[in-house]
Amino acid sequence: MFPYKIEILDFFGYIFLEHIRDSNKLLVTPMEYELCSKGLFYDKTDEEYLAFQKFKKFYFKHYYNKLDKNKEFDFFYSSILFDSIKVYNYIFETIKKIDSTDNSNLFNIGLIALGLMSFKNKELHLPSNFHVTTNSNLFIDISLALNNLKHNRDALLNLLCNNQQTDLRFGNGFLSVLSNVAYIISTKNDDLKNQKTAIDNILISFDYFRKQNDEQEMDFPNYKYLLEDVSSVIYGKLLGKGNMVKYENMNFVQKYFLEVLSMKYKTHTYTMLYAGILPIGIDEKSIYDIYDIYSCYD
Repeated sequence: MFPYKIEILDFFGYIFLEHIRDSNKLLVTPMEYELCSKGLFYDKTDEEYLAFQKFKKFYFKHYYNKLDKNKEFDFFYSSILFDSIKVYNYIFETIKKIDSTDNSNLFNIGLIALGLMSFKNKELHLPSNFHVTTNSNLFIDISLALNNLKHNRDALLNLLCNNQQTDLRFGNGFLSVLSNVAYIISTKNDDLKNQKTAIDNILISFDYFRKQNDEQEMDFPNYKYLLEDVSSVIYGKLLGKGNMVKYENMNFVQKYFLEVLSMKYKTHTYTMLYAGILPIGIDEKSIYDIYDIYSCYD
């Protein structure tokens, strides 16, 4: 293995940031999409697309299952670059050998990686007899919820407004991002009343961080990051199609999220623009004059 292997990996990860976001939709750095922009994976002859595929082959050859001393990087990059059953099973078989009590952090990173992969590929899921020994790690209920496993939803709710930032790569290490994403995913099959309550709780978290935020000199502080990722979960099937979406063609949850964002919180997301959804009361022509979508009503 060549020197500076992690630095080289992070460099290519930065170069292909947009492709990585487009193929994952959440828990990796968001993008400032334009209205109805087309997804990056439709044109398979595009030079940047082909370069990204070469990077994935480079990773698979030189990094995949070769980072024994940096397993957290292995789990992270393997899960954000691939959604195949082979890679999924590799991560799963690896974490089965990890003591979830003695090495709970790495165990939970592996579970989060599996949850992200199953979000991308609905055919990937943990076996029904898979059992996790509950530990006190902050991430345990997040990682369980991401994998649709039994978890403590009250514990998850208590993390929505947690402003802690860890060294975890997923969600830039923001507990608020990870918990809000896990929470919205865990409620997707609930009745409409519970889904509505989930959105209300998430937006309370968003507003809490927005009011105390000092921007921290980053493009996506936690309140913006979590709003983009939650938008990806709610509007996932609409992203990157290149078409405008009419209000009447949305489902209840999509309509409610849009209404509350526009009318109560006076904001919007780049992910929603990517899905072809405008803020209520703002027309297509005016959207291009808006510098910051989060302040679109100012």
